[in-house]
Amino acid sequence: ASAGVLMITTKTGKGLQGKTEVTFTSSANFQNVAYLPKLQSLYGQGANNIYNNQSTNSWGPSFGSLDQVVQGGTGALVPYQPYPNNITDFYNTGAFYQNSVNLAGGDEKSNFVAGVSSTIQNGIVPNSKYNRHTANVGGNRTLNNGISIGGTLTYSKTSQRGATMGNGGSAFGQITRIPVSYDLNGTPLLNEAGERQYFLPGQNSPLWSVENEFFESDVDRVFGNLNIGYDFTDWLNVSYRVTGDTYFDQRNQVLRNGSARAPLGAIDADNRFRSELNGDLMITAKHEDLFVDGLNATLLLGQNINSRDFRESGIVSSGLS
Repeated sequence: ASAGVLMITTKTGKGLQGKTEVTFTSSANFQNVAYLPKLQSLYGQGANNIYNNQSTNSWGPSFGSLDQVVQGGTGALVPYQPYPNNITDFYNTGAFYQNSVNLAGGDEKSNFVAGVSSTIQNGIVPNSKYNRHTANVGGNRTLNNGISIGGTLTYSKTSQRGATMGNGGSAFGQITRIPVSYDLNGTPLLNEAGERQYFLPGQNSPLWSVENEFFESDVDRVFGNLNIGYDFTDWLNVSYRVTGDTYFDQRNQVLRNGSARAPLGAIDADNRFRSELNGDLMITAKHEDLFVDGLNATLLLGQNINSRDFRESGIVSSGLS
């Protein structure tokens, strides 16, 4: 174990001499923001020593010169004091878990592997995540007639969610603009009537944004290969290999009612399909000590077929209610 990680190496099916082996791998990692800028805590919201409850600056009156102020957005009378952990407390401790189970077996003529794995990640940004689940099978076999055949097949399903980016109307566009005297984490996002409240008109609290303005993606993917080969003589081999990779990606950007960039709400849905099929014919001829001792020659002939298919469709809806 090292740095909170327990790792067990998964073996292949080769060299097991007819035995079957089961292995389990598990790891856990925890993440925090590596670096955040240091901010001053001598002056509060405003500029030129004047308090302004709609300002994004922190050069207003010095702390200790005022006891209470009217908070922007809520109109509440609040203590005039610094909240130096506004940005730090916005982020979470991220968690990254990986688990897998593999089955392997084999002998001198064949081997096989099969397994399932799972990756679950909760990001440092609130409500962000990345999950991937995978299943795979594979094996190789040399038949009695000398033909060798093998292949693998893998299926994976990936889902993720993250905050919107960019200047202004997003969580990251606002988190660095929070005045040090504004209690970001202690101020309710909604008032008693269920209406959003934030000190800056036309914008939203980063905590509201990560819940209501986000990207999400779901990907289903299948890929694998099949190969077959035969040694006609000790110097001539012919093989053919087919590989395929297909995925379907569903992407959405959701801006719920009240979003800064789409006050009436908007959804941008994008579906992408891609498939690729590749075939390689390889003819290999080798000869040692050609004409004279130490002169070796290799002749390689090949043929390739590649087919690709890509489709995309999308829809943008706005003015939702």
